[in-house]
Amino acid sequence: MRQAQALPSSIEVNELTTAEVGLQSELTVEIYESYARDELVLPSLPDIAMKIRDAVENPDATARDIERIVTADPAVAARLLQVANSPAFAGTIKVESCRDAVTRLGFSTTREIVTAIVMKGLFKSDSSLLKRLMRALWRHSTLVAAVSYHLAKAQRGFNPDRALLAGLVHDIGVLPVIAAAQGHVEELLDNHALESCLSSLRGQIGALVLRKWDFPDDLVNVALECEDWRRDHTSEADYCDLVMVAQVFALAGTPQFAGLPPILELPAFDRLTGGTLSAEQTLEMLDRARFDIEVLQTLLAR
Repeated sequence: MRQAQALPSSIEVNELTTAEVGLQSELTVEIYESYARDELVLPSLPDIAMKIRDAVENPDATARDIERIVTADPAVAARLLQVANSPAFAGTIKVESCRDAVTRLGFSTTREIVTAIVMKGLFKSDSSLLKRLMRALWRHSTLVAAVSYHLAKAQRGFNPDRALLAGLVHDIGVLPVIAAAQGHVEELLDNHALESCLSSLRGQIGALVLRKWDFPDDLVNVALECEDWRRDHTSEADYCDLVMVAQVFALAGTPQFAGLPPILELPAFDRLTGGTLSAEQTLEMLDRARFDIEVLQTLLAR
């Protein structure tokens, strides 16, 4: 497994002091110092998700192999069966076995659904105040994942299952930050410092988490750069572009939407659509898929 790479050298912990900065930067200093001491606690991807991923990458794997892994956790197996029989994936006949569910969903979709099922357990906290925040963050992640999935279906060159996973993990960096904030909860929330701290750290910490999980670089870049709204590059549209656009549509109608740049000014939107679709046309496409998006988001959020 790859080791987490160092944080960017442009950030030097010893240049920051709590005397010079406020509560937000005090927490930032604590997190970077914990990282420097190799004491920063990064969440581990549950074992079942790792085993499913390894099995799916094995060209000789069978539905029976996947079934054995899933049924080792009855709760995950039950949820997978529920998903396979949901309106998002249901066929004409109800499936009643885990193997049939794997066959219906396909290996790739099974992998991402299992990852979503077990990832929800990471969004938890002993603090009643942070529990609400965690639930909101998980709902946002699942909505972005569902929108990403349907955007990918409408675009060439994207795998919808991979897009779903990219949406799910785009905010994974919030978990270590919130864990580090446990001792400052009320003061952080009262001063809106936690929100600022999450905004400044979630990308870099998210990249550390995904490297720890041995995720590929294109998904690491999603966590690292998906809120760099002016991000530009000369390559074809990538999953970071896709998730960035999905976030904008997912945030429509929320207070956060007002702080975003107009979607037509996003380089990511221009790359994704190739200049052939307007924001209105894209919104109409997503409106047509609204029911499917809501169904998928509900399945992931449970």
